[in-house]
Amino acid sequence: MKRIIIKIGTNVLTDHQQRLDLNNMRQLVFQISDALDCHKDIEFVIVSSGAITCGSKHINMSPINLAKKQAAAAIGQILLYQQYYDFFQFKNKCVAQLLVTKDNFEDDQKKENIKQTIETLFSENVIPIINENDSVSTEEIQFGDNDQLSSTLAIHMNANHLILLTNEDGLLDQNNRVVSTLQEISNDELSLVNDSLSTSTSKGGMRSKLLAAQLAAANGINVTIANGRTPDILKSILQNQPVGTTIKCN
Repeated sequence: MKRIIIKIGTNVLTDHQQRLDLNNMRQLVFQISDALDCHKDIEFVIVSSGAITCGSKHINMSPINLAKKQAAAAIGQILLYQQYYDFFQFKNKCVAQLLVTKDNFEDDQKKENIKQTIETLFSENVIPIINENDSVSTEEIQFGDNDQLSSTLAIHMNANHLILLTNEDGLLDQNNRVVSTLQEISNDELSLVNDSLSTSTSKGGMRSKLLAAQLAAANGINVTIANGRTPDILKSILQNQPVGTTIKCN
């Protein structure tokens, strides 16, 4: 089986007014569902961001401190999962939700429990949807937009491919052209990144994605960073078409 981790960023799942972008979310869900129907040898794990943003928008609250971010995440998890559930149900697919924290992967027993749960879901043809448990964690809210989680999960689950979907076409060079392929991620690539436009709700930027890709590639996992708003983006990636930035594993 080919195991693929798909991380979907906040800016892919929400619009400029910080509402859930149901049209784009639906298109991604349908692409995943269609891929599963066409390729019986593929397993998908979704790592989904967006809970803080849509939760805070839902009650018109500004997530200006940790307590409010955690409260927003608690609300947003329900809103996100409800939409995932409905869209996947329309395609006759069953999904499950797992909320984890960084320390879960630092404890051998908890880490093994996560793996066993996901393996059992796969055996029952259920798609796992995973997010950081922002409502009880502190450190996780301060780092990445689930980028490091998706990379850690890919390594732990022996994934073949990590796909990081963002609202950018990939890593851009000095001339704003997409860097199509990287054999490694060094300081030269990291120097291309300017994450000064990060927001209070979207913590991950291109630097975070490059660091996550660096970790995954070092562990034998190919990585693609691509624009989750590009039509049929997952189909293009699975067909090895030249989209986004691909980081080849060592």
